[in-house]
Amino acid sequence: MIFAISCSKISLVFATFCNMRSAHGEVFNHDDEANGYDADVRNEKDPIRAAYHDVLAWVIREARIDSSSRVLELGSGTGNLSCRVHQCGELVCADLTEQMEAIARSKLGHIPNRRFIKTSIFTIGEFTT
Repeated sequence: MIFAISCSKISLVFATFCNMRSAHGEVFNHDDEANGYDADVRNEKDPIRAAYHDVLAWVIREARIDSSSRVLELGSGTGNLSCRVHQCGELVCADLTEQMEAIARSKLGHIPNRRFIKTSIFTIGEFTT
């Protein structure tokens, strides 16, 4: 996932985990992995997942999101990063997977000004301030 924060005085982009399996997202989306994804990332015995939650916490801490921040998360998946946002002016989540979005939606009810865009991170367009 890629996490970007846009404020009036600062723009930050944090790359965490970006799984770019294919440029053909509609053919190779991750809907089939949605139901087991959260259990998979909680498996800290898997070396690739050992610091997953620490990285998410670091991204949120460094982003310094406040009530006026406009936040764009590319590759939002099941909302594991976005659910750590306590407040923001706007949250836009972009992903190809509708099944992962359904899971994310259940985690993100505390952010009323959130919207989801079904799109490839390679074709998202410009997120302007």
